[in-house]
Amino acid sequence: MTDFSAMKLGKLPPKHDARIPLFAAFTDNLRPPPESVDWSNGSTDWGEMGNTAVGDCTAAGIGHAYQTWTQNARTLWTPSDQMIVDFYSATTGYNPADPATDQGGVETDVLEWLLKNGFDNGKRHIEGYCSVNTKNLVHVKQSIDLLGGSYIGISLPISAQTQSVWDVPAHGTAGSGMPGSWGGHCVFVVGYDEQGLTCVTWGSLMRMTWFFWNTYVDEAHPILAAAWIMNSQRSPSGFPYAELCEAMNEIIG
Repeated sequence: MTDFSAMKLGKLPPKHDARIPLFAAFTDNLRPPPESVDWSNGSTDWGEMGNTAVGDCTAAGIGHAYQTWTQNARTLWTPSDQMIVDFYSATTGYNPADPATDQGGVETDVLEWLLKNGFDNGKRHIEGYCSVNTKNLVHVKQSIDLLGGSYIGISLPISAQTQSVWDVPAHGTAGSGMPGSWGGHCVFVVGYDEQGLTCVTWGSLMRMTWFFWNTYVDEAHPILAAAWIMNSQRSPSGFPYAELCEAMNEIIG
């Protein structure tokens, strides 16, 4: 039987900051989302990135994002576990010498730090990030298609500990199905289809139903990164880099 109960979480409650741009400002001229998207590129082993030992899911999610972007746009790049733990320390104050400081992170705080400082000692930068209304599934799908995935937060129920596909349990959201009864978790979504979505967590791909998404996902943040752009200066989804940057700049202001 599936048993994730020993796995580490580490996403703190979302901060709803009015200054964070909304993806809805980006959608006027976007094509309808395709029926399915899969940016996993056939990969099944993504690396745990320290997230089975410490609650660094907000950092591991960024590492899995870079894996997704680079393996689709150019050549796969995987950050080391130490690089992820160092990033976790920089963005949350975690001190490996003091386990009491392993308190998790706020997704938008992590993204703000990443925007200002870059990743991999400043060698890898993002152009911007925004937030998606998680209940607007057209925008959710468009953002995953356009920007190569989405950095999301889930208020996980205890019932998810023993599910091979995350879904709302048959008894609903009471008891072990209560949102957040296990804790907050950050994952990177790499695709979707009619049945649900695919994310990366604890080094593997995990499926979730749309019902689960609508019930437990409490934040979603698409990111525009140079790592998502091919030598042709277009993204694997076919959008020109300059156009993406211009649109992102309009959102950010």
